[in-house]
Amino acid sequence: MARLGQMLEKQFRFRNKLKAAFAYPALMAITAAGVVVFLMAFVVPSLTQIFLDMNHTLPRPTRFLIGTSTFLHKYLWLLLTVFLGFAVVLVTYVKTERGRMLRDRALLGLPLLGRLIRQVEAVRLARTLGNLLASGIGVLEAFVIVRGVVQNRLIRQKLDQARDEIGRGDTIARAIRRTKLFGPMLYHSIAIGEASGNVEEQLLNAAVMYEEEIETLTRSLTSLLEPAILLVLGLIVGFIVLATLLPIFEINQMW
Repeated sequence: MARLGQMLEKQFRFRNKLKAAFAYPALMAITAAGVVVFLMAFVVPSLTQIFLDMNHTLPRPTRFLIGTSTFLHKYLWLLLTVFLGFAVVLVTYVKTERGRMLRDRALLGLPLLGRLIRQVEAVRLARTLGNLLASGIGVLEAFVIVRGVVQNRLIRQKLDQARDEIGRGDTIARAIRRTKLFGPMLYHSIAIGEASGNVEEQLLNAAVMYEEEIETLTRSLTSLLEPAILLVLGLIVGFIVLATLLPIFEINQMW
């Protein structure tokens, strides 16, 4: 119970760190999307109407801006309805077992986020399995419990296969390596532990090292996301300003 309490406390702190790290970029992305939609649907149509009344051939960026803003102004509520309907259908499908499996498989295939998910699951696996083995739980029974701790269903499926291989006499390290889901540090640590007789200690050490890697990767992701969001927002707003000013420049040249 003492080990369980310490493990839950560490997992709680670790989960809160991840949530706090991605909260600000998520808020920035939502705010940026809202600003762009508001500008295109409500602000730009009132500005571009002046150019339309002049009956002057407008530059291509301005025509594109007017067409996009007009479309959003007319069909914004329809687009929101379609988006919400699609979101409801997607959420309903993801609640099914097949949908959850497809979602988890797709998440693992993402470039940076997939790596982050693998490392988070590696922490859960290593820390839970290490504490269970240190408490005297058998390996096969411990894998059954670990399966309930791991969140990704594809990884759960691979752990079931690893448990079957261990039951047939294979080592933990080789069974984990055949899943091809975790980095070499995990199965090398387990192999060293099996050779030296301290698998539990090596698993807990691997969990600590994975947590440090996750913190580094999380900082890298957030440091890239924030300027990327600002850059995209700046490019969109800059295009709106440019498309709005181009007709004014042309009219001044004519006069």
